[in-house]
Amino acid sequence: MPELLFADELLVLLRRCKMERGSDTSPEVLHGYLMSCLVIFNHAVTQRELSYGRTVSAFEKDNGDAASS
Repeated sequence: MPELLFADELLVLLRRCKMERGSDTSPEVLHGYLMSCLVIFNHAVTQRELSYGRTVSAFEKDNGDAASS
């Protein structure tokens, strides 16, 4: 599953680069936030496409975004 690979790699990257240092929070918290942002972004794009009467891609359907409208 590409999503799991991405999520795992993102956490590894955050830990390695210490990108959370400025906020003094754990990499896991930043990881959760960024993953949530991606879910919300995909949902917004799906809603935009549906509002224009366009076909929703298979990726968006697989993630259940279209069904949650």
